[in-house]
Amino acid sequence: MTANKPTQKNPEIAWKQKLQPLWPIALLIAVTVAVYVNSLPNGFVFDDMGTIVENVHIKHLGKNFPSFFSRSYYKIAHGEASYRPVATLSYYLLYALFGLNPFGYHLFSLALHIFNVVLVYLLAKRLLGNKTFSLTAGLLFACHPVLTEVVDCISYNDDLLAAFFFFLSLLLYLKLNAGAAKRNSLFLGLSLLFYLLGLLSKEMALTLPMVIFVYDWVLKKAGDQPPSLATALKTVFQQKYYYLGYAAITLFYLWIRFWALSNPQGAANPVWGSLRERIIYLPVLFFTYIKLILFPLVLNADYVFSYPSRFFEIYNMVAFLLSAGLIIFSFWIYKRIRVISFGIWWFFITLLPVYNIIPLFNPLAERYLYIPLFGFCLVVAATMAMAAKRMPGKMITVFTLLVVFIIVIFYATITINRNRDWRDGYSLWTQTLKTSPDSVKAHGNLARVYMDRGLVEKSLREIKKTIGLNPKGYKAYYNLGVLLAKQGLFSDAVRAYKKAIEKNPAYGNAHFNLANLYKEQNMLAEAAQEYQKTVQLDGQDVEARNNLGVIYAMQDNLEDAVSQWEKVLEIEPDNQMARDNILKARKLLDNSQ
Repeated sequence: MTANKPTQKNPEIAWKQKLQPLWPIALLIAVTVAVYVNSLPNGFVFDDMGTIVENVHIKHLGKNFPSFFSRSYYKIAHGEASYRPVATLSYYLLYALFGLNPFGYHLFSLALHIFNVVLVYLLAKRLLGNKTFSLTAGLLFACHPVLTEVVDCISYNDDLLAAFFFFLSLLLYLKLNAGAAKRNSLFLGLSLLFYLLGLLSKEMALTLPMVIFVYDWVLKKAGDQPPSLATALKTVFQQKYYYLGYAAITLFYLWIRFWALSNPQGAANPVWGSLRERIIYLPVLFFTYIKLILFPLVLNADYVFSYPSRFFEIYNMVAFLLSAGLIIFSFWIYKRIRVISFGIWWFFITLLPVYNIIPLFNPLAERYLYIPLFGFCLVVAATMAMAAKRMPGKMITVFTLLVVFIIVIFYATITINRNRDWRDGYSLWTQTLKTSPDSVKAHGNLARVYMDRGLVEKSLREIKKTIGLNPKGYKAYYNLGVLLAKQGLFSDAVRAYKKAIEKNPAYGNAHFNLANLYKEQNMLAEAAQEYQKTVQLDGQDVEARNNLGVIYAMQDNLEDAVSQWEKVLEIEPDNQMARDNILKARKLLDNSQ
């Protein structure tokens, strides 16, 4: 009797077996790049101007880094209303690498989206247990047009980063295994760390513990029992040690966000209806987002949102019936395909931070759908997987792949075209006004575009429209001041800046520009007063301090002038203008003694 010889594997076959699991990821990367490659030449648009281009603090990461851990964060973050230091740090690092070249920033946004597409595939694979249909979920996420706002607008990296850490944290949680203590501890620790980083990127990550609970309740722990209070309590009891970790991170973040490092100025949010209206008309938001997901044909950078005037309006009733029907369907489908039920609840849960129960400045925006869209992708993939199982033969596979191909091509075409709208401010805001002619933001930003191009009459026309639509808005009067100053209309520009300051006394740019006007007219006392207010609002404003020092020197107040320039050097040690001014002032002081 002879012993069996061990078979030798063909090296080429072994190599192909190792690479086989990677081909879906390679395909997803290729498709995502193909869809978004035309976004790379785009410029800075929308909030990118304030976050990056006009943010004087972004040049000094080392100097400003301590501010990331104090309330002065809100000054260096240039306009952030809430504490998002991870996202802000990404802009500072990108500036250190690329300066004001938008290509590098767009490349980073695309890279983040690619990572998220891969994570969506891995999560779907974990939940569906099927590589082909998980690939479907990844392709839908890669190409869906509603995500263009997040990928194309650099200042929405906070959504990309929050989703990245959210998906990564959840994936690690799904890998927890009660039988491997060391591995469990590592995965849990990393999952908690990524959850915290997600929260420090954007508040949308706050829903992760709820998603984890619903996963345990609906997919993992419930067995054949329907979801009930008893099974919910049982799930909490079984997972209590894990949940305590996520609860601790959540409480820590809420302490930072609303107490320790809260915005000292608060958020200037308009109130969109009463609390009662915001609750009873919540289905209108759901319905609008569902329409955007299913039919992303008309996309918009600024939705002009309003609640129905009465409950029994047709739109509201349709929204109410659809939302109620979707919730009922989620319980019905639970008995048949739980992962579809989970996908539906993913959508409702992850939208929770933007329900507008607590008023938001923008109650409706495409970027809010970045994390919730995974629920849609999962439902579509699970539905196709179910259809493939119930219909025998290869024809269903061919049919399913054909449907996926058509949807992906349809979405990809819209996305590629939408990327062109984000090319620059002119293309974005002119396109926005086609769909939202009453958009205050679009008229105001288009006015700045025309102003930069020297088109005075067109700029003035847009400013007047902005003021007509929103008489309380301060930026329209600020833009008017800039336009009038460029025309040499001193008195009119002063009145416009004063009007902007009246609307928002904390708007430093208006104080600074008004001070410059006074300086040009040799009104030194008035100029000094406005520069002082600018510096009070932002102690890191180097230009305002430099100019204030010049005004003091012109008033023969050389000691105070030197004091301002020394503070400039504390902020910018290489500021040659401040150094030269100090030398001149000290010579004058020495000669006068």
